[in-house]
Amino acid sequence: MNFNPTQRFEQLDQLLVQYWSAWQPTFGHSDKHWLDQASLQTIYRELAPATTLPRSPASIKKSEPPAGMKLRKWQQIEQFKARFSSNASSVVDWCCGIGHLSRHLASSEQSVVGLEIDPALVAKAMTHQAKSAIFHQCDVLADPERYLHPGQSFVALHACGSLHTAMVEATVKTRGSDLHLAPCCYHKRFHQGLKMLSRPARRSELKLTERNIQLAVRQSVTAANRELQAREQLRLYRLGFDEWVKRELKVTHYTPLPSVSSAIINKGFAAFCQWGASQRVPQLANKEVTAEAKLLNSAKSRLEREVAYEAQCELFRRALEIRLCLDNVMFLEENGFRAELIEFCSPTITPRNILIQAYRMD
Repeated sequence: MNFNPTQRFEQLDQLLVQYWSAWQPTFGHSDKHWLDQASLQTIYRELAPATTLPRSPASIKKSEPPAGMKLRKWQQIEQFKARFSSNASSVVDWCCGIGHLSRHLASSEQSVVGLEIDPALVAKAMTHQAKSAIFHQCDVLADPERYLHPGQSFVALHACGSLHTAMVEATVKTRGSDLHLAPCCYHKRFHQGLKMLSRPARRSELKLTERNIQLAVRQSVTAANRELQAREQLRLYRLGFDEWVKRELKVTHYTPLPSVSSAIINKGFAAFCQWGASQRVPQLANKEVTAEAKLLNSAKSRLEREVAYEAQCELFRRALEIRLCLDNVMFLEENGFRAELIEFCSPTITPRNILIQAYRMD
């Protein structure tokens, strides 16, 4: 690794603490902390070197994905496999899904044990089972020990939140040989709060929640145009609903809404508002929505400001993501591993392109 992980962590941690209010999620709220252009340029100069990771070169012969697999998923597996190196005879594929990675890592020299909680995915994995890959239904947060033993290699391609944290801990606890982890969705599955593993992270004054670490996965370069348009339509309607509530009830606070199905959005703005009222503002449940165009014009202006603020927050996205990964790196090094961070593929293949690799030293 071409940098000291603790020093890099402390550098990023300090910057995130210093500019805390400038990257907090505030959708719909007016109390945003805007930075001027000079401050933005200064922050960029500070963050750019701290958020640069080595990209391990790999020469991969292009090939078509197997039937039923999307091209980007296949590219991720190929790039991950090209950077995987282990002398262990047994590999644990943590949260293996339908076993794509398991089958492509399995060989006559290395067997793969795929662990997955969803019985439907396990059943599908077993229909395509390779000779050296076996799959088990297993809740890795509860009872993975029956499938683990010292000296195994641990791999995970985009295990979410506490799932990848549990894998790091299991690698240490069972004296695993090595670990290869591409984290994803850092904010998911933390039912009892975000768990920091390393000593520097536990000492940090930066106290993260599920809500503010969502910034780490906000980038969506691989989303289809249709998905992006649907997302913006929903955000426009949420702000339009808020404008309607403010107008009718003479309130100033933002009124958030729960998740909503596309079927409700497709019914139009008035129907969306009446659904929103039934969820959060019952006194407006039977109120007719008038002057829709005016409400949506106001919402459009607010959405433009939201997009500008999110561009400011984006400056800190990679810093937060690397900081979260460095917590795992430092914890592994505290427990006798040599660990590093690299980019295992281009962000155009997946924005979650950080790979943690660690090898036990003894």
